Amino acid sequence: MSKEIYDPVHDFITITPLMRQIIDTPEMQRLRDLKQLGAAHYVFPSAVHTRFAHSIGVSYLAGKIMKILQQNQKRLQITDRTIEIARIAGLVHDIGHGPFSHLYDQHIRARNEDNHEKRGCQLFRKMVLKYNLCLHPHEVDQIVMMINPTIQLQSYWPYQIIANKLCQIDVDKLDYIRRDCYHLGIQMCDTFTRLITKVRVVKTSTGGEVLAWPKKLEFDIFNMFATRYRLHKQIYHHHAINAYNFVIVEIMRKHRKNKGMDCWQLTDSNIICGLNEECRHLHHKLLTRDVPKLVGEKVLMKPNAGYGDNGPNPRVFLDTIVQKVEIGFSSGLTNPLYEVFYYTKNNIDIGHQSNPQENSFCVPQQFKETIVRMYTKSNDFVAAQKEWDILKQRM
Repeated sequence: MSKEIYDPVHDFITITPLMRQIIDTPEMQRLRDLKQLGAAHYVFPSAVHTRFAHSIGVSYLAGKIMKILQQNQKRLQITDRTIEIARIAGLVHDIGHGPFSHLYDQHIRARNEDNHEKRGCQLFRKMVLKYNLCLHPHEVDQIVMMINPTIQLQSYWPYQIIANKLCQIDVDKLDYIRRDCYHLGIQMCDTFTRLITKVRVVKTSTGGEVLAWPKKLEFDIFNMFATRYRLHKQIYHHHAINAYNFVIVEIMRKHRKNKGMDCWQLTDSNIICGLNEECRHLHHKLLTRDVPKLVGEKVLMKPNAGYGDNGPNPRVFLDTIVQKVEIGFSSGLTNPLYEVFYYTKNNIDIGHQSNPQENSFCVPQQFKETIVRMYTKSNDFVAAQKEWDILKQRM
């Protein structure tokens, strides 16, 4: 029997019996104790929503986009079971995240250790056997490939719904942008609903089949990427949040060293509970806001430009921390606006790409920027400012 979960972003969400069985596992419930925005709540107190809620939302949007395609394009032969498989992929896409989400992968994960997508896929395969989930092996493979598609599959539409490696427009992004704005109190001029309801599968000139949107939504798509940039600029990489991250990373490293366990399986509460005697002074720093202070920052408009290209990031010199942050429309190496496929009213089955700058002066040429920041742990702010002035001249 299906159940309903109320979500403040998407209203009531129906959960199938199989999805409920997955939700009621320790692996999935662990996401309740992983905050979606990591340490952001130290600066923005309302940013306490979780990876669990986000995963429910991604599952809902995956089902919604599949139903739209099922109704509008019968040739795709999408069944209700196909929709459920896509929803399960959305449900478990984040189960491989470690404590404080991306912070673990960026600073704690060993070189030979898989990233959170691969860890999650391996964990899900184990869950299928452990809990005797009613999934055929080829369905399990399908779920895994939707979460972490191979290069060969990235240009085929079923593998663009959860994680779109081609143009970055996927239900993961559509949920977290809207959810983060909701909990942070950021007003959105568009909820991007039409990106769900107007999507189609089109053929490309190379014979592939990809997700595409009406040409008239080109500015809506730019607005989505601009909102993502704004969140990275003002929230995700806020200088004060990164200052807390420096302390949390120290705690996580001590946990990994002393506990001798898979640190990624811990939760946020495990890291900041304060019971570890060796980390008590670091926990006290968090509680008293005794974190590194920003001395200065400089924005470099070209990606990968500036200080510290080949060295560790951040770099630590005694009481000084220098960090390089890259933000933009996407984390990829190409401008996602050039990778989006569009269709027109006169030809809804053939997709084409376009130059977004030809249609609006608002669309910038650059899609990324690099921010170099310097923090200090010292109380001698004057000396730190002099160091920053010297460093800034070298950039």
